[in-house]
Amino acid sequence: GYLLTPAFLDAVRQYLQQSGSFWEHFFDTKQLIVNDNDVIYRQCRAGSIIFCQGGQALSNNEWFRGLPIQPLKGETLTIKSSWHRDVILNRGVYMVPGSVRGEWRVGSTYDFNDISAGITAKAREELEEKLNDLISFPYTVINQDWGWRPTTTDRRPILGRHPEFEHLIIFNGLGTKGVSLAPYFSDVLIRSVADKGIVNKDVDVTRYKLLY
Repeated sequence: GYLLTPAFLDAVRQYLQQSGSFWEHFFDTKQLIVNDNDVIYRQCRAGSIIFCQGGQALSNNEWFRGLPIQPLKGETLTIKSSWHRDVILNRGVYMVPGSVRGEWRVGSTYDFNDISAGITAKAREELEEKLNDLISFPYTVINQDWGWRPTTTDRRPILGRHPEFEHLIIFNGLGTKGVSLAPYFSDVLIRSVADKGIVNKDVDVTRYKLLY
């Protein structure tokens, strides 16, 4: 199966708005005040702040920007076909049923060298070539999409407290498996924050030397 991520994020955002727990605002790290016992950002004071910024926004974070998180671009296709099966196909590319009958999501590319925003003809050609090796029935491409994955050099998430500023916490580097890894590791992180416990060394931010 798969998660309709945009729909999920919209639902979570609405839930937080209804509970008065959501503030939509461009975050400026220069306005963050880090004290010995808490952090202050404009009118908000909290015991800690958790940065969940992905790969690109992290470059403007003076406390964590030295981490080896690299944006990995990926592109997908949405196709339409009269072939109907309740299955997922996976060989070279994956082909997953969409929310509309007859539509399928096909992906995905992996390109560390492409730093451009937007879809490319190169990615469409690659995906169609691999898709044609997978299936033999006709289809029509109806959409092409793209996005960034925050990847790490050792392919493991990065989470935990800053080694010097304990009230600064990071949750990042979920890479290509973000949807499946986020529920588990967010629980790990929050439990460690609440109990001031330790995070497994394989994913702890302290496995890297921060350059700041």
